[in-house]
Amino acid sequence: MYDRRVAATLGEEDSMDEGKLWIDIKNGKQFDYPRLLFIITGSADLGVSLHTSSSGLDLPMKVVDMFGCGLPVCAASFSCIEELVKVNRNGLLFSTSSELADELMMLFKGFPEECDTLKSLKDGALSTGSSSKWSTEWETNALPLVKQVIG
Repeated sequence: MYDRRVAATLGEEDSMDEGKLWIDIKNGKQFDYPRLLFIITGSADLGVSLHTSSSGLDLPMKVVDMFGCGLPVCAASFSCIEELVKVNRNGLLFSTSSELADELMMLFKGFPEECDTLKSLKDGALSTGSSSKWSTEWETNALPLVKQVIG
């Protein structure tokens, strides 16, 4: 029944054979990734990212995926993570396991009814995930710079 509801939500004609989904992923065919992501994150209330960057320049794409599903995130803090996770808007940052534990206790206090902070972060994650499309970002930010350099 759950598979049928997922299929209906994603506009699929019918649910897939679960065995085929995993075989395709194992063989490198990841066209079913959005469906799998929807299934996995559909029952989550919060994402946790333990990703840290050795260069300090790369961002965890799983956080982008979580935001795309409207899932707020508690993320390990490092030099450029604030470009993605906006504290108290779409997620929270932590530096130690104690800080993460405190954030989890604060976010889930009164769960599931009385979680105003978690609900607020979820709203922020939804707006982050539905923000400008790649083409709009390119036209607004990158293309003018490219044109400026090229002349």
